[in-house]
Amino acid sequence: MSRVTSRDGTPIAYDRQGAGPPVILVGGGLDDGSENAPLAAELADRFTVYNYARRGRGESGDTEPYAVERELEDLEALIGQAGGSADRLATITQPTLVLTGGGAEFFELAADAVAAAVPGAERVVLEGQGHVADPKAVATVLQRFLNG
Repeated sequence: MSRVTSRDGTPIAYDRQGAGPPVILVGGGLDDGSENAPLAAELADRFTVYNYARRGRGESGDTEPYAVERELEDLEALIGQAGGSADRLATITQPTLVLTGGGAEFFELAADAVAAAVPGAERVVLEGQGHVADPKAVATVLQRFLNG
């Protein structure tokens, strides 16, 4: 596993595989990277996939006190490692896909709000997939979206 250093000095562990345009997989709040490993494998033949262990999980470090802003800084460090930069939602100019598995109202409402805030975002619900979707189903949608 490789590591990138977040703004507060915390090491964030990630796996990188594949070749092509970068894709960073953000797993659930308790994800140590294993949740998205099957999806990373599905995408690695067309993309450079960054799959990371969330702060305080797996091989990633943690620094007290916890704040959601640190999680965003971790993601910003990964984006930088992938050669990109992070923008506020309303200033995003890249094609954006907001994808959920359906069923959990809180997540669906949050995803709807994100899609509404990002100019031109595409919103997709994979009905019946729930919180941890089938990697093949997700990969199919991501490949269609990322390949135009």
